[in-house]
Amino acid sequence: MSTLPSRNPDPSQTPGLSPEAKARLAAVVRSLRERLLKDLGDAVQSTYRLSLPLEQADLDEEAWRKRKRLEAWLDEEARGGSRGGKETLAQARERHLQGIIKSAAATLLNRLVVLRQAEALGMVRLKVLSGGWESPGYREFRAFAPDLLADETEGYAELL
Repeated sequence: MSTLPSRNPDPSQTPGLSPEAKARLAAVVRSLRERLLKDLGDAVQSTYRLSLPLEQADLDEEAWRKRKRLEAWLDEEARGGSRGGKETLAQARERHLQGIIKSAAATLLNRLVVLRQAEALGMVRLKVLSGGWESPGYREFRAFAPDLLADETEGYAELL
């Protein structure tokens, strides 16, 4: 009878990362975090055309409603929240916008990690993350929901 390796090895028996490897890993994680925040921020800016006044943004009805709600929330937070004596309303709005972008990034990342773990443990019928656009789950999604494939991600973002 063979002995299988334990799923939870004794930490004292596993090699650790060298200080150099830890520093490189930390740098990569910081870089990826900055990229995620920038990409989500850019997506919010372009989706809702925040650089333009709402009346000039030329948004479809759904995007217009969502932007209106976003602006109302930002205004409420900026007026009601604690601001430093030198922070303007516009600066407070921007701070709150960056806060919700950071929160959305954390939520997205957590969901992706949980989904990937579920795939690795065989808890989902069809894998979606593993294999990306070639994954069985995405291919099935394409077959059943062709109307949702019109965006720049070909529906992959909608699926996730």
